[in-house]
Parts: sequence; structure tokens; C-alpha cells
Amino acid sequence: MPADDVQIVPVEIDLRTDRKFGSKQPKDGLLAIQFTGAGKPLGAVRLQTQSSGLGFRILNVVDANCGVVTSYANITDPGAPRNAVVNLYTVEPRFPSATVRMDTGYCEGRDCISLRAQRMGP
Repeated sequence: MPADDVQIVPVEIDLRTDRKFGSKQPKDGLLAIQFTGAGKPLGAVRLQTQSSGLGFRILNVVDANCGVVTSYANITDPGAPRNAVVNLYTVEPRFPSATVRMDTGYCEGRDCISLRAQRMGP
């Protein structure tokens, strides 16, 4: 992915990271969020943005070694498909070295994307 479409986000236990960033890709584009802890990669989530501005589609989740991670869940609506994430729904990827709780949404006007993330534990 182009570097402009990758966001590196440090996460810590008991502290929430709030980020807003410009969406330089088209509304139907790709975005990757790489989570780090103590300066080391924990894993990443690759998302497809939606032109409707109603949410995101999770394309894949990988650990720090780019291995596929299948242990992630839609915490807000466990009955909904875990790959189709409505704005501000909470998703919890479980990487081998950490569990991260995150939610994503479009900012007002849909010209930027917001992210809230927190490391929940090992």
C-alpha cells in the first residue's frame, strides 16, 4: 500500500489513542492501520473505505509478522458480520502479542477519518 494510506498508531494499556487523519484516497479506497506497542509492531488492520460514508469493510488483519489473524470480533454488534463495520462500531483484533480495541468513523463532513484505539492486554 502507498505510505500515505498507512497510519501507524501506538497503543498502550489503560490509555486510549484518539486520532483524526485526512483521507487522501478516494471514498472507495484502502486504508491500513498498524498498531505498535513500546515502539514495536503488534499487528495491522486493512480497511476499505465506503463512498457512502457509513462505515468500513475489513479486508484483512495481520500480526507483526504479516501472518493472517482470524481472531477478531465485532464487539458492538456480535450478530453482525465482523468484516462490515458501521461507523464507531468497536472491533477487537487479538494479535499474538496484544489485544487491541478500536473503532473507526468518518469525521463531520466525511473529509477525514477518526480512530480510537486502546491496548486491552496481552
